[in-house]
Amino acid sequence: MMISVIKPGFLVRNSLGMILRASSTVTLVRDDKRNIIVDSGIPGERDKILKGLSKHGLSQDDIDIVINTHLHQDHMGNNALFRKAKFLAHAKEFPPRLKEVHVIEGDFELSTNIKIIETPCHTYGSISVVVDSPEKSRVYVIAGDALPIKDNYIKWVPPGINFNPQIALSSMKKIVDIADVIIPGHDDLFEVESG
Repeated sequence: MMISVIKPGFLVRNSLGMILRASSTVTLVRDDKRNIIVDSGIPGERDKILKGLSKHGLSQDDIDIVINTHLHQDHMGNNALFRKAKFLAHAKEFPPRLKEVHVIEGDFELSTNIKIIETPCHTYGSISVVVDSPEKSRVYVIAGDALPIKDNYIKWVPPGINFNPQIALSSMKKIVDIADVIIPGHDDLFEVESG
């Protein structure tokens, strides 16, 4: 089991705090059978992603599954790069034009150590990926925009874009209760403080 951020995410805001530009974190998860990408960033980041994959001896055609935590362009902009992959997203994310994406509903076990959990808030179909790494004795949660930046955790405030602040905080709590390490949608990974 291996987990690696191959391209960090970012948010660019103006002086009023409004988001001007955003790109998701792109994370590689490898188990003994599959290579998985969680979120694919924005168009134009192809070279960064390919460079990140090559550090692990992989090309885009080695990716078996792409999981989109939700279907906003900044999280799925490079899906087409992974020509041989199967794509997964929550059923509540589905506009009719995305027939190539396999839908999941509810919490979903992808393997013994990889689970997908519902974490609605940013969108109704937002999901997070839980990776149990026995080698490191750590549980990682790739949170997407259910927990987009570390400040949401530190200040305990819901993401700025959400459909219900209380549901957003409930999803954040679900993530924090599970995780030793959180990989946010638009920030560097961080450890959850114990107690």
